[in-house]
Amino acid sequence: PPPQQARMRDSQQIGRLMAALARDGGTAGWTAAYFAFGERYFDQSEPVDANLIAHVLMTVGAGGAAAAVSDESLDAWIRHQHQAAQGALGETGGSPILRIGGHTFFGPVLTGVPAAEDAAALFDAVATLAATPQFAQLQRPRTAA
Repeated sequence: PPPQQARMRDSQQIGRLMAALARDGGTAGWTAAYFAFGERYFDQSEPVDANLIAHVLMTVGAGGAAAAVSDESLDAWIRHQHQAAQGALGETGGSPILRIGGHTFFGPVLTGVPAAEDAAALFDAVATLAATPQFAQLQRPRTAA
């Protein structure tokens, strides 16, 4: 449907932007861009448009990278990264795919942003599970409170 096509187009553009920023600015640049994007897109429901892209680029000091959103040459690298994540998972999985200490998992899937004081504890719990060789999966219905 058209709304889904629009979301896929937005995802492709942001994927290209993030790929260019990771390539050009390394982990620190990508991390700053991801949080700048996430705050505006996920927390404030801003659309993917020139203003949002300009904000992300300004945050990381990469003013000339706006053209990345239409740079099809980045698509092969993005596909490669996607396949690498799926390969590390060992089966087809959704997003997010998390890798901690050489162990790869699908998840955690959150229905909202945890409170700041809970985020570190949540990550520590996931890291503890990841460090347990016998741990394979934890799941509950999405309707659970």
